[in-house]
Amino acid sequence: MSHLNNSVVTQAFGDEADSIASRIARRDHTLWSDSPGEVSDRLGWLDIASRMRSHVDDLTAVADGVKVDGFTSAVLCGMGGSSLGPEVLRRSIGSAPGFPVLRVLDSTSPEVIGALRAEVDLATTLFIISSKSGSTIEPNALYAYFRAEVEAIVGDTAGSHFVAVTDPGSSLAGLGADAGFRRVFLADPNIGGRYSVLSHFGLVPAAVAGIDIGRLLDSAVSIEEQLQAGSDVRESLAWQIAANLSIAYKGRRDKVTFMEDKNSSGFGLWAEQLLAESLGKFGKGVVPIANEPELPNRAYGSDRLIANISPEIAQSRIPGIDSSIVDPYDLGGLFLAWEYATAVFGVELGIQPFDQPNVQAAKDATDRVLSEPNQTAISSVSSLNELLKQQQNGDYLAIMAFVPENDETNGVLADLRRGVSERTGLATTLGYGPRFLHSTGQLHKGGPNNILAFQITQDHEDNLRIPGKDFGFAELIDAQAAGDLNALTSAGRRVARAHFDGNVVEQLRDLVESI
Repeated sequence: MSHLNNSVVTQAFGDEADSIASRIARRDHTLWSDSPGEVSDRLGWLDIASRMRSHVDDLTAVADGVKVDGFTSAVLCGMGGSSLGPEVLRRSIGSAPGFPVLRVLDSTSPEVIGALRAEVDLATTLFIISSKSGSTIEPNALYAYFRAEVEAIVGDTAGSHFVAVTDPGSSLAGLGADAGFRRVFLADPNIGGRYSVLSHFGLVPAAVAGIDIGRLLDSAVSIEEQLQAGSDVRESLAWQIAANLSIAYKGRRDKVTFMEDKNSSGFGLWAEQLLAESLGKFGKGVVPIANEPELPNRAYGSDRLIANISPEIAQSRIPGIDSSIVDPYDLGGLFLAWEYATAVFGVELGIQPFDQPNVQAAKDATDRVLSEPNQTAISSVSSLNELLKQQQNGDYLAIMAFVPENDETNGVLADLRRGVSERTGLATTLGYGPRFLHSTGQLHKGGPNNILAFQITQDHEDNLRIPGKDFGFAELIDAQAAGDLNALTSAGRRVARAHFDGNVVEQLRDLVESI
């Protein structure tokens, strides 16, 4: 991995670094909160890599059985911490020859779900239903839909096409047992979702895809060893990252911009949730920037900090963190290093990094919209150009796209981001709904009010019904968009919205031209 600069830890933390490290090793909850709730029972990630080594043979045997049984596709249905780590591994390492091709489905868009349904052969597709609580609406709705679809093709053997990853005692654990799932994996309950990539939540889909999970864990254990009691924290990559975050934040560089390559593709999406949900609270936090289109140096403002995950990327004049990797299996260690650094930075900010107090606001607003479908959920809001006129120093533009993610929309929204940054100097983020509700949504509503929130929605030609519900996926995603916009407005955020019917990409291109 990266070269270390021992002096940066001393510069950032002075003599406090050793004390903080010792207290984390003792799992001292008072570092972050007087109350142990959602702290003491959320620190299992500190040694999960070492403990998961004993599960490698079991996970590998399950994966081999899936392969032998002729499954060609594996679809992970999950949100946030259940999906973003596997998405990084899917993009960076990918499925091994002969193993199922891994896909991640973290959308309620009927267009996205319908496209995946048409793309895979359900007779040879395994579905991994992943939810810590077991009550998350998106994976539960996806399970209900695909269970009915699979049963229509394979009949009574449909249960063998499903695997669950959840916490012990959850409703999903009970469902999996009752519905004849191939396997129900019970994860360590003492780990929050965004810290769970090295637990069953990340390793089950990785193993099914034929990824060498033992090698991935070895990388993480090497970082664990740097963090043991008595180790020199100044020699630790995790502490280097924390120190750079601290120094940058004190210098008003709060836009942490991830630069990655094929060895770390998607890492920024995972890091977005880690930083945004952990630290975006009580008017504090940093803004993670992922998948940003290439910009000229002049477009990067004085509020930027570059996080280099690719060793080939260097941004002149712009301070940076070097946690670059040359082997995608080094992602195991990189995950842990950034998790630990985020927890340390939470101490510095006076923030409890393991809860997400503002996420529930959007969920509650969604429920209200679903229960009152005849009400107009979204009031009139301004246009993008009107929103940009409200720009103040230190702001960023958050694009919240409740439209299907594909190459075309990625391309035109990259053009939109580039145009905004070059015109205004604003950093931009892009989140596809409802994925970002389980990621940057906490920061949007609980972090500093330096967000210009721009929502994009669309009409739906088709509506896939959800068995057991009186609404379909079109109503669900529209309610999620409406609920989030209402929650943002209630939090006093500056918001704008564009709603499209017909060809979304063409209308997005018109929007790009308008700025």
